[in-house]
Amino acid sequence: MAVGDVVSDVGTSNMTFQPAAGVEIMLTWADGYATVSSFNLTDGTNNSRQQQPLSGTSASFPTFCSKIFLTNAHYLRMTGTGAFNWGYWGIQIK
Repeated sequence: MAVGDVVSDVGTSNMTFQPAAGVEIMLTWADGYATVSSFNLTDGTNNSRQQQPLSGTSASFPTFCSKIFLTNAHYLRMTGTGAFNWGYWGIQIK
């Protein structure tokens, strides 16, 4: 991939999106639905956690429509129980 390329993915199970060393990504949208229990930025040890407000329900996880910057050292993780849907998109900036 190159600077300016669109970065996106969708899925239905736990995910971690960690860019390669030296690559930086700016996400502009991320969302999850159903039993997503956490959406967080992590360095592999520490997590900044955004939790689903209605644990165990079918409520939609909050949609993030803001700039979220990811690097190899600080990256995205989404986890849940059972079947759930998630997605994100953004652009490679470095």
